[in-house]
Amino acid sequence: MARGARKKPKLTRQTILDAAMKIADSKGQDALSMRQLGKALGVEAMSLYHYFRSRDDIIDGIVEHVINEITSAAYKGIRPDDTWQQKARAYITAYRTVGNRHPDAFKLMIQRPLRTASARKAGQVIVDAFLSSGIDDQQAIIAYRTMTTFVAGFVALEVSRLQPSFTTGNFDLEFEKGLDIIIQGIETCLIEAGT
Repeated sequence: MARGARKKPKLTRQTILDAAMKIADSKGQDALSMRQLGKALGVEAMSLYHYFRSRDDIIDGIVEHVINEITSAAYKGIRPDDTWQQKARAYITAYRTVGNRHPDAFKLMIQRPLRTASARKAGQVIVDAFLSSGIDDQQAIIAYRTMTTFVAGFVALEVSRLQPSFTTGNFDLEFEKGLDIIIQGIETCLIEAGT
């Protein structure tokens, strides 16, 4: 190998996904193509098809990576004896933190259905937290959808770097208070109403 030449990383599903995340994070999702990915890895694009069937398959891998990062961050803040409110807050806060860390990968995630096993498992974590409060399956799904659509919309606006027409100027305050309102609404409309 010539002096100063960069050693190519060993090609694996994980090295390909790591490179795809870097492209999505630095150049945006539109820059993510098999050709660009091959170029970033120093290989022919065709060699990527041994690990991924298509660009869509890679995007599913990115979504799974983001979901796993959210789940990992949430679990660091959850104890087994936490209330459903604490578990839901930890998960939704992790969702926002990771979304801000990977804005373009996050946009990919919110545009796709939860198709991978890890993504469905992560969603089940928060649904189970709601079920532990005593509400039924349908109400748990409504609570889950309410919280996740709130955080998805909040982060999508936050990472767009656009200044909303109506804002306190403090996104942390708006997020925390919005989450308080949603948790209180779930308690009142679903949990207390069901008892």
